Amino acid sequence: MGIRSDEYFDKKTYTRESVIILNLFMVYKRLHLLFFGLFFGLLGSFLLRSEEVFNLGLARLEQRLHAPKAKPPASVLSSDLHVTGNMKTTGDIQVEGTVEGDIRAHLLTVGESATIKGEVIADDVVVNGRIVGRVRGLKVRLTATARVEGDIIHKTIAIESGAHFEGSVQRQDDPLTKAAAAKPAAAAPAPRQTAAKV
Repeated sequence: MGIRSDEYFDKKTYTRESVIILNLFMVYKRLHLLFFGLFFGLLGSFLLRSEEVFNLGLARLEQRLHAPKAKPPASVLSSDLHVTGNMKTTGDIQVEGTVEGDIRAHLLTVGESATIKGEVIADDVVVNGRIVGRVRGLKVRLTATARVEGDIIHKTIAIESGAHFEGSVQRQDDPLTKAAAAKPAAAAPAPRQTAAKV
């Protein structure tokens, strides 16, 4: 139950000082309520904001965890490198030197100065240099500077004018599996023999 200050002026029992003190007390009480209202209002909004920031940070962390990882750059075998042995990777390889052995990769790029003696198996094969051996790939591309001496088993193939190719070409839906190559010769049509410079 509040007492208004004008009620005290009607009653002559209070002195002017006591009315001033009472008014100051009432102002203090109102400021006190205002201060606590502001304080708890700001605290509440800070806590809500903190929760929003936390949820946003959590969402970004989940995106990073579930986002696909950046593809690493291709491994490059420089022109002064001579490798003897097989290589296998799920990534990309760019060969500029000499390899004596089989190569298995996602994308294989054979440079103009490169020579590979062995079987090549990759999803994508781009030949600018020389391969002596079988080539297996979903997509095989022989550029104008390519020299391939061996069979090519592919799903799609592109041969540019000027490429040199000696061997047979065989199309398969799944050229990467060796089981497809193990079919009996009587069941499969005979591969085309090619020995020409395109």
